[in-house]
Amino acid sequence: MGRDPAFRQVAALNTQGQELVKSSRLSQQASGSLAGQLTAEVLDQIRQGNPHISPVYVDQLTSEPLVLVATPVINALGEFQGILAAEVNLKFM
Repeated sequence: MGRDPAFRQVAALNTQGQELVKSSRLSQQASGSLAGQLTAEVLDQIRQGNPHISPVYVDQLTSEPLVLVATPVINALGEFQGILAAEVNLKFM
């Protein structure tokens, strides 16, 4: 996160979609849960090995365009281990 200002938040989620660890440029109060932005349908698709990119949305405080990207974490045996999710600020792209 220190090298690329486009990443606002990054989180590792377990197989049930619960946050294990999170890093954010925002205060704890301002940063929402990335896991809370993933619907059950999206979580099912990620568990099947499909990455997810949300539609563009606008931050209410900064008016900056954002997307949520999430990809499955797979071990060397091809087994689903969790999800890596990031909130990306499109202003830098």
